[in-house]
Amino acid sequence: MEFQLNLEFELDDQHFSLETLISDFDSHKDNLSDIVREEGRILVKHSSVKDSGDYSEPLIRLAGQWLRKLQWIIAGDSETIPFRNSEQCFAFMPAGGGVELSLFEGTELEVEEYVFEPVTIRLETLVSASFEMGDRLLSLLDKVDASLVQDDEDCRDLKSDLEESKKAWHNYELHRR
Repeated sequence: MEFQLNLEFELDDQHFSLETLISDFDSHKDNLSDIVREEGRILVKHSSVKDSGDYSEPLIRLAGQWLRKLQWIIAGDSETIPFRNSEQCFAFMPAGGGVELSLFEGTELEVEEYVFEPVTIRLETLVSASFEMGDRLLSLLDKVDASLVQDDEDCRDLKSDLEESKKAWHNYELHRR
């Protein structure tokens, strides 16, 4: 069961994957001038996930939240990521050597209806996919404007959260041996 995380940006009422924006940057760069305010979603690709939800959130902030929570997920905590623009949340629950990931309608404390039911993912796989997502997003930000990671708070937080999660993972691996 392959697992991937992909970012999808909404630009001028069209959806573009992060990979498309990076690989065909020159044809999209005019639409990315205000990238820190662009909305989109995190797409979860897994054989058990048929629908990654129909939501739209400030994407840099959402990716930053994901990476911030990853530090606690690595430590074995249950976590949720509530959305700003809708009553949906990602949820992460420890499950043996893995993590159950789900997306649901409701609040942090109450599941009303699952968009996708909990799927178990090896912790290493979730961490690797999360790091890849964060690194790719930072590479796009660097292409748009290298000063964003110093000048914009959400971009700074994204970079910092990615670095802190990488440290947490490194410490986890050291203590696991």
